[in-house]
Amino acid sequence: AKSFQLLRQIIEENSDRIDVEEGGLIVEGSSGNKYSIEPCYGAYRAHGEEYRVWNLSTLHYHQERDMPAICILTTQQSSGMPMGDIIATLVMMLLNDVESARKVVTLVAHMPPGTFSSNGD
Repeated sequence: AKSFQLLRQIIEENSDRIDVEEGGLIVEGSSGNKYSIEPCYGAYRAHGEEYRVWNLSTLHYHQERDMPAICILTTQQSSGMPMGDIIATLVMMLLNDVESARKVVTLVAHMPPGTFSSNGD
């Protein structure tokens, strides 16, 4: 339950950039992208991951999600971590997506054009 207290605190402190919805969380990154964090089902769950992340900026949110989710592997790195801590980590990473993309290579392709140019990066 403590791990969900941290998640609740992050959501409250960033209520202008995080929406809690029935199917998961919508997080607005520092890039302006909006991401959905959802529990995995079916084939995604069989892959070993508990959560998947979608870049809603490249999808029509209400259309069927036939585009692949962003590959962010959490299972191995978070083995033994409470569920709330895993979700809190994903939320914090996506809130600061521009900086996170410097370390999480699969996020780079989802950054808006010019994110890493013309400012010395």
